[in-house]
Amino acid sequence: MFTLDLSTYPNIVLLSQRVKEFKKDNEETFHFTLNWAGLFQEGIPISIETWKLRPDADWAGIHQDGEITIRTFGKRGNSQFHRGGIVGTIYHEFFHYLQWYGCMAECGDWFWDTHHTEQKKLYDCWSESFEGFYAGSFPWEAAAEVYRVISGYTSAEAWEKNQSLKKDYLRFFQGNEMIKHFVK
Repeated sequence: MFTLDLSTYPNIVLLSQRVKEFKKDNEETFHFTLNWAGLFQEGIPISIETWKLRPDADWAGIHQDGEITIRTFGKRGNSQFHRGGIVGTIYHEFFHYLQWYGCMAECGDWFWDTHHTEQKKLYDCWSESFEGFYAGSFPWEAAAEVYRVISGYTSAEAWEKNQSLKKDYLRFFQGNEMIKHFVK
């Protein structure tokens, strides 16, 4: 099974090649694992599902067992739902995995799967910048969106250009026991 190491850029290129091969075979689901420089012993299971029509279900998420599922909707649909492309969504969902894992492993101050007091303070501070964007929906979504942008997968949202906002979140990420190992 293919493993995507998010700590190195060449693996992102490999993912792109594998997805193209997967599409040629007309498969509906592409399964692989995520890792970061081998820190996760068995990798994090992830699947990308191809949908012909946009379903009412979410387009990405983490299951109770930590598996990540991402749905694709073709080039036009993906540009609407996957800010920063599919790889941007992978980084976004990987951040949710880190939030969830931090809570499950009782690492630091994570609670209720994706909640953190400092994360909430940052959200409250920058909520006006996030207004009208997906990042404005909840503190945990804002943090995952900022992580995506800091990881290099941007879209055209105005808040993404705010250097002070990104620096504040980066300080939080670098100081957090769970996240600091996963910031480039």
